[in-house]
Amino acid sequence: MSDHIIRQIIRDSGVIDAAKPRQEIRMQHALSQVVDPTGALIPSAVKPFLTPKTYRFFLPGAVTESTYAGADRIVRAGTLVRLDAYAGSSPSSGSAVIDLVNTASESIATVTIPAGSKTGASEGLGVTVAAGTWITPVVRSAGGAANLSIVVTQQLR
Repeated sequence: MSDHIIRQIIRDSGVIDAAKPRQEIRMQHALSQVVDPTGALIPSAVKPFLTPKTYRFFLPGAVTESTYAGADRIVRAGTLVRLDAYAGSSPSSGSAVIDLVNTASESIATVTIPAGSKTGASEGLGVTVAAGTWITPVVRSAGGAANLSIVVTQQLR
């Protein structure tokens, strides 16, 4: 059979008219990556859009070693990605060191505010935490800092 006859058969069969436009095929493929056949969102597609959760702690006034800044419970499992600290009065006699401890009293992250500075940050932590875990910032070294604000950032799962 010649190419001309094959083209004529395909045209007459209506296959070309029944074919979906490429854009529609791309759209269906993209949608299948986000929504399952039941119409529910696929968790892996939602994850990048989950708003990070922050936990905030404040220690007013002069801070001393072994001061606990209260405790907060991790509501949803995720990964601690950042620990920040701010001192209203910067440390003058050495660095201020704050540990973040978990329910088992294990240090899971540390942030340091250098002497003469007001801020410290531990970025890219990658500490996995389970729902129900309690976290508590503990001052290990004050260095004369006062009015500490501590912020823990968690990427949810």
